[in-house]
Amino acid sequence: LIGYGLASRHSSTRPTAALVVAMRNPGLALLLVSSYAPQLNDVKIGIIAYVLVTFFASSSFVKLAKSLDRHYYQKLDEIQACQTESQTS
Repeated sequence: LIGYGLASRHSSTRPTAALVVAMRNPGLALLLVSSYAPQLNDVKIGIIAYVLVTFFASSSFVKLAKSLDRHYYQKLDEIQACQTESQTS
């Protein structure tokens, strides 16, 4: 949600920003654990589980965001069409 909220108003940028923010820290955590504490297998499993949960939650969020954006722009087009029609009448 943070990446989505902070991204520009362009509809294609917002879901991408949300995914980047959600997935950047687990990779770094896995790298650090693998490098400095390779014996901590439980931590690695926890990070991988977090990545999987985040992936599925993010996928659902992106689908919802695209659906909402599509709905928003359809309504905006309808409003603009009505305004143009009323101005020409």
